[in-house]
Amino acid sequence: MDKWIGPTVVSGTSFKNWFTDVQSLISLLKIWPWNQDWIWRQHLIPGMNVGNCHAVQTLNHMMEIVCLQRRKKAILNLPKKIEKAIVVLMAEHWEQFSKDLHNKFIHLFQFFKQLKMIWKYCNHPIFAREVIPNNQKWR
Repeated sequence: MDKWIGPTVVSGTSFKNWFTDVQSLISLLKIWPWNQDWIWRQHLIPGMNVGNCHAVQTLNHMMEIVCLQRRKKAILNLPKKIEKAIVVLMAEHWEQFSKDLHNKFIHLFQFFKQLKMIWKYCNHPIFAREVIPNNQKWR
């Protein structure tokens, strides 16, 4: 891929009822001119507060641009889940090598565990009251 498109946002938490969340997403994605705070303050928020039809339509249009929505119909038509388990028998001397390799992998990839924790804290603000544990030093 020659061109970097921009950040990818994955969230399992709905934000459709919170203006600040929608505004934050649009600002993160840098969708001009909607990423400008003054446009929200001057044009969208006052109209939304009084139920202005044009403001609601504008917000709905922005949501269509930035959001992918999974419809229930698509979820119901998913193929049946298939699970496979493959058992590998190893000679005894390879068993220790495999365990050592597994432990090394876990140690090296603690970064992804921390990344997952940040994702969890972002999607569930109640956890933000706690301090994210970080005792790792990354190179």
